Amino acid sequence: EYNLLLIENSDISLVALDGNRAVGFVISGTGVSRGVHEFTRRNRAFLIRRLLSHPSFLIDKIAGKLRALSSRPAPSAARYRLLSIATDPTAQSKGVGAALLAALGQRLRGHGVERYGLSVRKGNPRAVEFYRRNGFNEEKEQTGSLYFTKEVE
Repeated sequence: EYNLLLIENSDISLVALDGNRAVGFVISGTGVSRGVHEFTRRNRAFLIRRLLSHPSFLIDKIAGKLRALSSRPAPSAARYRLLSIATDPTAQSKGVGAALLAALGQRLRGHGVERYGLSVRKGNPRAVEFYRRNGFNEEKEQTGSLYFTKEVE
């Protein structure tokens, strides 16, 4: 349901196939946050129960919101967002993610997009290194996340 709502609210969604098997996907756009908000609205009770059953996550979330209220970070220079990229564990480190980014870049160029951005948890070093290796530049750090941008080539 979550991914379907993201796809419905995306501008560009891509799937990497190995034969008939999906081995990766990208969801991106300017309005994908609408999908996140709709999922939250539809599943509010479930999400509250999950948060309450994982108090450390809830405490971190509240602390992050309080920090965000006390400081007004500059908005990202990139209006277009890469919301989600994933590869099947059996396809990782085989170029699927890089190929998805290249295909996304071609589509973005065709739509006149010059720059796009994303955020990733600072505590996810494998993803952080993947983005750096693929030409993303760190824009800022905020509430445990790193924000990256990339110029469309």
